[in-house]
Amino acid sequence: MERSFARGTRYGLKQARWRRLWRVEIQEYLTATIQNVMVLIHCLKERWASAAKARARNINMSAGQQSARQQMPGQYSFNPLIS
Repeated sequence: MERSFARGTRYGLKQARWRRLWRVEIQEYLTATIQNVMVLIHCLKERWASAAKARARNINMSAGQQSARQQMPGQYSFNPLIS
């Protein structure tokens, strides 16, 4: 909870900007919305980064397997030039 309040101080949660209770509530809702959006962006960045790393790993692995297949002819290799 303390971390949430600390983040809220960045966006003006310490001091009310307007008078009247309903206006202060609007300010609190806006501050909470900003905090939640920032947390969502942070989570999405992490998810995208991990997905990009996984894709790169899969591409590298598949490229390595293809080159290994080309170097080592097996029972399924076919060379149309040899008759």
